[in-house]
Amino acid sequence: AAAPAGTLALIALYGRLLSAVGPRRAILWTTWVSAAIILGCGGAIRGGSRVATGVLYVFREAYIVLLVEQIWSFINSTLCQGEGRKLNGPICGVASLGAIAGGLAVRSLAVELAESNILVNSVAPGYVNTELTKQNNTPAEIEKIKETIPLRRLAEPEEIAETVAFLVSSRNTYITGQVIIADGGYTCR
Repeated sequence: AAAPAGTLALIALYGRLLSAVGPRRAILWTTWVSAAIILGCGGAIRGGSRVATGVLYVFREAYIVLLVEQIWSFINSTLCQGEGRKLNGPICGVASLGAIAGGLAVRSLAVELAESNILVNSVAPGYVNTELTKQNNTPAEIEKIKETIPLRRLAEPEEIAETVAFLVSSRNTYITGQVIIADGGYTCR
C-alpha cells in the first residue's frame, strides 16, 4: 500500500526538482541522493532494521518509475522526436540488462531472506497502454506491436498493478524468488 503513495510522492518531488534545476542537474542530484538512500538502507538492513527493508522496497518501486521519467525527460528536452525514437531501442536494450541483473537479484535475495519469512518477487510487464507508449509510438506502430502479442492487445496499467498488489499482499504467503512476466503471452511465442 505504501509503494503507490511513495511512487507518487517521489514523482511529485522529482517534478519540482526538474522544474527548478532542469533535466541534467535533476538526474545528477537524484542519482546521488538515490545512491545515499540505497547505501543507507542497505547498512541499516544489515544492522537488523526491518523499517529500512520497507523503506528500501517502497523506494525501489518508486525509483523504477522515476528512472524512466528521468531518462525520457532528458531525451525529450535535448532531442527532437525522430532522434528520440532512434534511441528507444538502445535504451530498451540497456534496460534489459538491468532486468537480467534484477532477476538474479530477486532469486538471490529470496533465498537469503527466506529465513526471515520475507518474500521477494518482481513483475516484468510487457507493453502497457500508457501515455509514454502512445508518445513514443504511432498508432500504426502500436497496432503492429499488438499483432505480436498473443492476446492482441496492450496491458492496462491496472492489470500490472493488480499483479503487484497480490504479490505484496497478505494473500501471498508462499510465492518467492519469482519474476512474474505479465506480457499477454509475448514471451511464449
